[in-house]
Amino acid sequence: MASQGSQPGNTIIVGIDFGTTYSGVAFTWSKKIKRMQVISSWDSELHSSSDEEKTPTAISFGSKGKVSWGYNIPFGAEQGKWFKLLLIDDKDLPEDVRKSTKIKEARVYLKKHNKTPVAVIAGFLRLLCNHCNQRIIETASRSLVNYSKFHIVITLPAIWPDYARNRMREAAEQAGMLSARVAGETTLSFISEPEAAALATLSDMERRCDIMVFGSLSSLATLAGRSQNPPGLPVVNKKSRGEDNAPRRLLAALIVVQIGLLESVFEICKPFV
Repeated sequence: MASQGSQPGNTIIVGIDFGTTYSGVAFTWSKKIKRMQVISSWDSELHSSSDEEKTPTAISFGSKGKVSWGYNIPFGAEQGKWFKLLLIDDKDLPEDVRKSTKIKEARVYLKKHNKTPVAVIAGFLRLLCNHCNQRIIETASRSLVNYSKFHIVITLPAIWPDYARNRMREAAEQAGMLSARVAGETTLSFISEPEAAALATLSDMERRCDIMVFGSLSSLATLAGRSQNPPGLPVVNKKSRGEDNAPRRLLAALIVVQIGLLESVFEICKPFV
């Protein structure tokens, strides 16, 4: 009898919320969609931080080629942060973000270590995915991982231009996320953070029998955070939704969302609050 890991068509779906300051990962299996799990157990210098649902989006290039990341960066060590926003050309960044101390520090750090934004993001994603791969193996089994295809979904701010998405894909490729595997090709897709937020909320609401669900994915993304149905917007019972929405809803439900530049602006404004 074939094991679960060797069953044809099995796919591990991984959602990565790649944030400006913190990042998180969750995963599930195509054959057991309800079993969604958030990655934690981060390697950490501080034991109290190891079980957080997100890890700092930070990387440190130490002496003799040693690289640390997230919670595992030694206390007091120089580190690169905010490098996500360096994927955007200066002309496309809001002025307050472009002139912020955080962005200037990120540029100085990358220049000091002769790194491009794509290379730094690739380095961070490589370490993040290696950690997650190990946690998935511990949760399931090595055979399940080896004989399953991977589908990876990464959040991106909705306002980002196409070239930033292309650079993010390049970083994922450099990180080895799309390397050849025995089970088959790994696929990569992106989802906008507002849409992910709306769809994740929808997933949480599905268990409530008194909730009616908007049918349009674009409407859900637009209406994220609103509590009332605008006039003229059709409402349909969740049982009548088309099945085509299911994969995207599943992927979005994996993601704990931080809203791109809003998160960054909050960090800029913190000293004045």
